Amino acid sequence: MAQLPINDNSNSNSAVSEVIPTFYDLAISRLQSKTNEVVTNVWDSLGNKRKMAQLSENGLATGVLKMFDLLRNDISAVEDQVSNVQSTLQKLTAMVGSKIPEWLTIQTKFSNILGKIKLHYTIFDDYMKNAETTNQLEIEDYARSIIQPGSTQQTAMLTTLDELNSMAIPDFQKDDGAAPRTDLLFKVLRILTGNKENLCDFGLTEKQYLMNLYSLIALAEIKGYMMVQFSYIVFKMYGHDSLTLESDVSRRKFSTNTAYKISFAKEILNAASSDLWHCDSQNPEEGVSYVRLTKLLQGHLENEVDMNTRGSCSDNCAAFQVAEPLGCYKDMFCAKQSRCQGRLFECQFFNADAWVCLSQDRQRKYDWVEYENGIELGEQKQCINKVKVDSWWRFLLHCSYCLCLCDSPTKESDRHWSLMAQMSDIGSNKIVTGVRFVKKNGIIHLEVEQATALKEGKIEESSRQWVQSQNLDPQNSTQKSLGYFKTMSYEERALDIDRLEAISGHVITGVRFHDLGGHLNLEVRVTPIRFSSGQLISQRTVWIGNYNTPVTIKQRTLLEIRSPDVPTKRFPKSTIDSNKNQYLLFGATSAYKDVSQTTIPYIDSQPVAPQVGSWLSGVGLYHKGTSGSGGYVGAMIKTYDISRHLVSKKRDEQKETYILSK
Repeated sequence: MAQLPINDNSNSNSAVSEVIPTFYDLAISRLQSKTNEVVTNVWDSLGNKRKMAQLSENGLATGVLKMFDLLRNDISAVEDQVSNVQSTLQKLTAMVGSKIPEWLTIQTKFSNILGKIKLHYTIFDDYMKNAETTNQLEIEDYARSIIQPGSTQQTAMLTTLDELNSMAIPDFQKDDGAAPRTDLLFKVLRILTGNKENLCDFGLTEKQYLMNLYSLIALAEIKGYMMVQFSYIVFKMYGHDSLTLESDVSRRKFSTNTAYKISFAKEILNAASSDLWHCDSQNPEEGVSYVRLTKLLQGHLENEVDMNTRGSCSDNCAAFQVAEPLGCYKDMFCAKQSRCQGRLFECQFFNADAWVCLSQDRQRKYDWVEYENGIELGEQKQCINKVKVDSWWRFLLHCSYCLCLCDSPTKESDRHWSLMAQMSDIGSNKIVTGVRFVKKNGIIHLEVEQATALKEGKIEESSRQWVQSQNLDPQNSTQKSLGYFKTMSYEERALDIDRLEAISGHVITGVRFHDLGGHLNLEVRVTPIRFSSGQLISQRTVWIGNYNTPVTIKQRTLLEIRSPDVPTKRFPKSTIDSNKNQYLLFGATSAYKDVSQTTIPYIDSQPVAPQVGSWLSGVGLYHKGTSGSGGYVGAMIKTYDISRHLVSKKRDEQKETYILSK
């Protein structure tokens, strides 16, 4: 495959020509237009004898209701899309209600408005379904309950729609820059951005949720507008007060409010994030919520006499920045512990004599070390196997015990990463819809979830499935020589931190790691897709990545993890502390906190996939942690930006018959 640079938006590298978004791209926008078209056609029919006769073949009321019934399937489709929005609003209330007291009032008011519209629409929906049996008396009573002519009661549907629009559209008199914004989408965005540490398990990205909230508001207005216009039409049909002027005002207001809502929603959506990642698990469990490398670098006590060919004690611990264990002098402490079957790095001296607690955990050498001068390494607990370890004098030379980092690439060390590509089946029009880390046979894999792409950013939910990674064997020399996996070491233990995003009009169809100058570097496969049909253009698939290194012109910088401890100890909630174009080094925990026994950071293995499946436009890696913790490496995804297709209707698109002619 060819390779493109990350985020290259130049025309020369665009794999497919840019398709300019139009008003009719989204189902909710088409429904808004179709609703106007139906209402206009009904009024035109009432004013035209020939059309009136056609409409009245089975009864005028039946004909009108059947015209409105043309909208029911479209409404049902949008309802399915926004079915969970209100329950999620309630989650927001539970999370931030104590911090933002006025939010409960706002959420309650919004729910009441939606509840009233739903109540009346349920009756109207029943009329549309049973158009042939609905009688005049029923619909006249219904029409009066909706518009309440001559009344200013707060229960009128027009009042309800005004209240809905006052929540959806900023008040220009109040929103002058000095007062807080009044529109609901702005308030929700402020809550989402201000509570990221609580909302990373929300299951939706900010942009996904706000787009669905916009659709819910727009759908509620469509329903209310349909009921109001139907009620005006009923009064016209049965010779009551002619409310034609009021109907015209209502139609103009609907079109104006639609344009306003789109404009302000776009402003909010442009500020919202499309990223999805996971909070720390409340009950961290290895193999479930996280996986980890083991014994990549591990604290190891070695006497200097055993780290040089002379068997000398003439140096000090700091002199052994790179060494090897070469013997076991007089079967002293070296004979009581497991040997370092590799190399030793970064040796340091703490004190001459110590009590050492040999660990019962196979993944550790020591639980703690206590020196006679009071220095303590690790967390002291009850010890089953405590050993006295004393340095000694040889003539005038001190033979010191050093704490070094052992790099021992044995079978007991899980330090391998799969370099095999994990891809969706683009031949069957499947795209990547999620990612997760897994560990198999001591090898870390980044797996993908795939699903069949449908039109307009949707996927076939029933087709979602995780693609199982290949079974690799770290002891298989053929697989190793063919580059199926990378084995980390002291010199090569860097992971590049990036957020890779496809150019516009493309979706993610694969992920893979590769070795870039000793760094583990992420690449993603991107494929052009037709928004209107969801059809992949598979022959134009490419791999992209960020190929910066610490020595390129645009240098990649190191993310330092200072004084790290085991991430599963009790810490405050982790936050993302990395940026793109960085890298981190896998290493050992702090000597003082953990005797450098644990490889950090851990790797968050919680699946990252939106609650409601979506096209993806990006995949990335990040580090999250808090002060004093080794933290976690995690995967994040970026959902496809559906909001770029939320655009106002242009003058040349004012073709009402566009929808019904399809």
